[in-house]
Amino acid sequence: MAPEMIQQSGYGRHCDIWSIGCTVYEMLTGKYPFHEYKTQYEAMYNIVKSENPPSLIQDLYLSEKAINFLSICFIRDFR
Repeated sequence: MAPEMIQQSGYGRHCDIWSIGCTVYEMLTGKYPFHEYKTQYEAMYNIVKSENPPSLIQDLYLSEKAINFLSICFIRDFR
């Protein structure tokens, strides 16, 4: 869930882009973004409070283009 949706600050294209990033992340890694948190609430709290994108699995080879794409998808757009 995009940070804007968690905070209920509006829905728009930026939320869709975040969702695309989540889908691509899961396809590349086999895990959902922010999987390191134990509960959904902990994950949602950290999505809103943190500026960091989801952690990428270190052993997985990602091209520079893939990393750039995901970095852009996970930019927070708090309007």
